[in-house]
Amino acid sequence: TYPVFIVDTEGLGAMEEDSNHDTKIFLLAILLSSLLLYNSQGTIDENALINLSLVVDLSKSFWIKAQWWEVDPDELSQYFPGFLWILWDFALKLEDEKGNEISSKQYLENGLNEQKGNSEINEKKNIVRRLIKHFFKDRDCYALVWPVEDEKDIQYLD
Repeated sequence: TYPVFIVDTEGLGAMEEDSNHDTKIFLLAILLSSLLLYNSQGTIDENALINLSLVVDLSKSFWIKAQWWEVDPDELSQYFPGFLWILWDFALKLEDEKGNEISSKQYLENGLNEQKGNSEINEKKNIVRRLIKHFFKDRDCYALVWPVEDEKDIQYLD
């Protein structure tokens, strides 16, 4: 058996806090973890990735420290934990564009593919994708479907 220490942090984007607070919580969770579980509802879309833009803020903090301490930012990725994205209330079929079944891990990797085009908006979207792939080398995803077919039935689960 192995000892397990679980830390449940507050959610990101609290109304009474700023993004600096979220960055500190996220950094603390990364530093304490061997596996970071990230929960979100639904699918991996632009809004879900925007919520993970804390990785961008985090990389800026690391970059400032790296210049000051003369540490290579690429070496920092070896200190990042594994990353497991849990998608609850997932409603899509896990298929590629040709209709072939894919794993939830492949779904994550597809969601992290860079957006095509050279616009400034696409570049901002792609920065988050690149940094997630850069810092979290060991990553996976699990998609959890609704526990019932009819949403009204959720009220009557025993």
